[in-house]
Formats: sequence, C-alpha cells, structure tokens
Amino acid sequence: MKEKVKCVSMEGSTDSHTNAIVSQYAQRLIETRFSRRSVTFERLSSKMLPQIAAAAILTNIAILELYNIYLVQSEMDSASLIYENPLHRVFVYGTLKRGEPNHGLIQNAEFGYAKFLGIGRTIKKYPLVIATKYNIPFLLKKPGIGNQILGEIYDVDTKMLTKLDELEEHPSFYVRTEDDVLLSPESEIKSGNNFDEMAESTKAWIYFLPKFKPALLETTMYTTYSNEGSHGLKYAERTDINTTCNEALNDEDIPLSHSSDNDTAKPEDLL
Repeated sequence: MKEKVKCVSMEGSTDSHTNAIVSQYAQRLIETRFSRRSVTFERLSSKMLPQIAAAAILTNIAILELYNIYLVQSEMDSASLIYENPLHRVFVYGTLKRGEPNHGLIQNAEFGYAKFLGIGRTIKKYPLVIATKYNIPFLLKKPGIGNQILGEIYDVDTKMLTKLDELEEHPSFYVRTEDDVLLSPESEIKSGNNFDEMAESTKAWIYFLPKFKPALLETTMYTTYSNEGSHGLKYAERTDINTTCNEALNDEDIPLSHSSDNDTAKPEDLL
C-alpha cells in the first residue's frame, strides 16, 4: 500500500515537471514568433512609408477637392435661390413696425422671409397722419410737407412682399413706391451714436396714400407712429375688406386736431 502511494506521488511529480517544460517551450515559441513578426513589420513599414505618405496626401487632396465642389455648389444654389426669389427692401412706418398691431404678419415665416435691417428715416419730408374711424396711419404722397418720417427697414422676399401688398391693398388703396431713405443699424443708435453720422442712403419701397382729401393736410402730422402714442387714437382693424379709399376718407371721418407733441421725435425714440 505504501509503495503504491509512492508510485502515484512520483507520477504526479513527473507530470508537473513535464507541464513546466511544455509551458516554457510554448512561451519561448510565442516570443520568437512575435519577435520575428515585429522585425518583419518594421521592415515592411520602412519600405511602405513613402507609399503610405503618398496615399495620405492624395486622400487629403481628394477631401479638399470634394469640399471645394460642395462650396461651389452651395454658392450656385444660393445664387439660384436669390435669382428665383430676390429680396426687396421695404420701409415701414406704421402698424407693421415692432410692437405695433400688424407686426405679427412680418414675423410669420409662413408668409415669407423678412429680416430687420435697422432704423430708417425718409430723406424727403412727408405728411404722416392718423385718420378715419379706423385710426389708420397714412403717409400722404405729398413730398416737401410734414416731417422726415422715422420707421424700420426690412429685406423681404417676393412672397412676403406680396403679403404686404395684400395688407396695404396695393395698388387700389395704398401705392407702393420706391424712394430714397436713410438706414442706420439699431446697435449704433443704442450705443449713443448720432443717426445722421451713422446712416447710409438706400432705396426702399414705401406704401403711400396717393389720393386723399385736402383736409388731411390740416390734421396733425407726425414724425413717428405708435399705436400707444399720446394721441390716443387706437388702431382698429378694418373688417370690411371692400372698403375703398374714398369710403375710408370721408370728410366726417377726418380728425382736425392740429396739436402734436411728436414733431421733434428722434431715431432713438423708436428704441
């Protein structure tokens, strides 16, 4: 019984020794093979380095070319879009200004594109009056009388311009006319800079009332319009779209107030 146990013990010892030898051999074999592969890779790398560099350069050139093609195509698309839907510069002085009753129209992207450019002022003097039972601000087509009118200037696309024409009932009621105006960035005025020093001349569409009763020239003439002004004349949207210019400007509808605290308004008053 003792001999048998001794024999088993020797066999176990032999197996352990054999496993150790096999493990050492396997480890040396792996190290040798990896070492050879490393040397081979280094040799291949040194030979292929110029080709790899050339491939990288060509790849970069291809990427740059594709990017340039993209830029050119984008510019062509933009130019095509502008050609198909050009921008129109518009001077607004009444209910379309920010904070006024109809400004939501010019803000609505569904009606087209509109971008606020800055504060504007007409170069010529015009009569800006508030009249009719609807308290509508009218800019009378009578240059040389009244004041230089303060307003806002926008760039709009054709779709938005069409919507503005509908609101102003151009050309049956108001008539849209291009005129010279002064434009100054709002930021410059907020910074305290003088409007006249910062302003540049530009052309813009203005909605004028071309035909009117002479009695309108005897009413208060404003430099700038505000529905919340001290005049107390709140704008009332017309519900009858068939109201004609003559119907809207009956003599009995014309207020004959001559007093005005608005004649000395300045561009900063719009801010």
